[in-house]
Amino acid sequence: MMGSRITRSKRRTGEVISEVNSKRNRLRLTEEMNCQSNGLCLSTTTASMFCWGNTTNGELGLGGIEDQHILVPRELNFKEANKVQYVACGKFHSVLITESGNIFSCGSNDFGQLGHSKPRTRFEEVDRLSNYVITKVACGDYHSVAANEWGEVYTWGNNSHGQLGYLDTEFLNEPKIVKHIATCFVIQISCGSNHCLALTNSGDLYSWGANEWGQLGIGHKTNLHIPTKIPFFAGIPLAFIASGDNHSFALSKSGD
Repeated sequence: MMGSRITRSKRRTGEVISEVNSKRNRLRLTEEMNCQSNGLCLSTTTASMFCWGNTTNGELGLGGIEDQHILVPRELNFKEANKVQYVACGKFHSVLITESGNIFSCGSNDFGQLGHSKPRTRFEEVDRLSNYVITKVACGDYHSVAANEWGEVYTWGNNSHGQLGYLDTEFLNEPKIVKHIATCFVIQISCGSNHCLALTNSGDLYSWGANEWGQLGIGHKTNLHIPTKIPFFAGIPLAFIASGDNHSFALSKSGD
């Protein structure tokens, strides 16, 4: 299935834009930009990209620099900075996608969370997904999740709690489609430290991975290696999902 769709579509999904006024530029930030605890990346429509925080593992994409902590925002030299649509950050890695649907990653690769074996201190393309238009990306502590324009979900990285949606592997070095929801059209994805959520266009919400704190919402605390529909939301139209390290959130279309 990985190589069956070569033609890249020009369609783009809608995105919510927030506008921020500054003295020098008017920046447009996509709501998909998110970060974990150690660093932050910011993309603008003025052909610039900025990052700051911890860079010990190369997670800021600044290359092999001596500084380990960037205390003020620093411009990132990335050739497609003005085309970046979404940015997601794990504990020690970062992933971004461009308007053409290409996906890049940098930072720690101890569990294969970059999805490639290239140098890790600058953003490098995840070649395994180069034949797809990637529209969504999310990161857990040590794993990554992406969805393409057809609503298919791919995971890679650490699988210690089943967060990749597979039972028979400890980690994946390259993206692999999540088979158990391959027939669904996923419109939103979200990651906690070691768990995932996926919302489909039919309104079903799936969860999998770590469940020590009940973050999967399925009525028990057993980890799940297989995406499982959350029964509570049957018949409730959902508008938005989000995840913290060990908790989850959903907003219904009625605001409940």
